[in-house]
Amino acid sequence: MREIKARVWFYDGEDLSTGEWYTLEHAMLEQFVIVEGDELRPFDECSIIVFFTGLKDKTGKEIYEGDIIQDSSGGHPYEIVDSFGSFSIRWKKCCKVCASGYGTHGTLHEYLVCRPEEDAGVEIIGNIYSNPELLK
Repeated sequence: MREIKARVWFYDGEDLSTGEWYTLEHAMLEQFVIVEGDELRPFDECSIIVFFTGLKDKTGKEIYEGDIIQDSSGGHPYEIVDSFGSFSIRWKKCCKVCASGYGTHGTLHEYLVCRPEEDAGVEIIGNIYSNPELLK
């Protein structure tokens, strides 16, 4: 069973780039998030809770929902998204091969398992809150 961990992006409520990351414990102390029964939720619209996928990138850094990863080929950056209780990857389609709009590759676990052996793995290059330009 994977470890249930989360972190919180707290911002001014208008501009996501004004935010900063807090551990879940610190966010609870600051009352950015609250627990009601067995549910964890943001106190208001200024707090965004993201969850740990249970996986790490090639440098050992924990991969969270909202992170942007890139494989060692330097191809598409991928966004980590919550998909009905599991984590998937999504990318912006940007060329004739990709067509237009957004595509998905299935679960993050499937994507990582399907990597060729010579591939050095994926690395977190940012996140959708502080580095949205990476997906443009």
